[in-house]
Amino acid sequence: MNRRITTSCLNQEPKAYNSPIGAIFGSVIVFIFMGLWKGFLWGVGGGGIGYLVGAWLSRQWFLGRIQRKLYRYLPGAKLIIDKNTPESHHRRLL
Repeated sequence: MNRRITTSCLNQEPKAYNSPIGAIFGSVIVFIFMGLWKGFLWGVGGGGIGYLVGAWLSRQWFLGRIQRKLYRYLPGAKLIIDKNTPESHHRRLL
């Protein structure tokens, strides 16, 4: 079995206002949820935590780690994701 080598991607992670888009979405969602639940100041604090979590998730998605886990461990990946998804014994090559 040959080892697959991937090249480094030259693209940058999508950003808006010099912040990852996932971080902005995470902070806004947590800010709104915490702001409505606990109040404005809790929302600001929660938005900061949401920013950090969103940035981390956005980075993991950009690097392909989340997609790789979905392809490997999602039951019925051939039906849900793509009919050309490799069988389970070939998934370690991704």
